[in-house]
Amino acid sequence: MRQELLRPSSTTTVCPWKGTASYYSLEVGGRQNPDAVWTYRDPKPAASQIAGRVAFWRGVDVIA
Repeated sequence: MRQELLRPSSTTTVCPWKGTASYYSLEVGGRQNPDAVWTYRDPKPAASQIAGRVAFWRGVDVIA
């Protein structure tokens, strides 16, 4: 994950079994995609396997 492309967002959401998600806006080539990346920084025990991972939506294509 290229940290320089992420912009912190104040958006959060709560999932009953995963916990609180924190969001980032993605900025590439001068264009911003608001809240397109999220992570559960401290997931609940039932979702511990997602700790340290990020997810994408809103038209984001991940290219390795």
